[in-house]
Amino acid sequence: MLFDRIRSVRHADQYSFMALPTEEEVQASIDLAERFIERMERLLKETRGKAG
Repeated sequence: MLFDRIRSVRHADQYSFMALPTEEEVQASIDLAERFIERMERLLKETRGKAG
């Protein structure tokens, strides 16, 4: 039973991911998402314009 407890603690420590992103990483992800959405919106407008 002791080994089971030690094993579960070890697994939680080794396999959990608790890193918190920095403010810069969060902002970079938001900027990238905004650029992606803008690009998709442009592509949709271009595609709809050709279909009609």
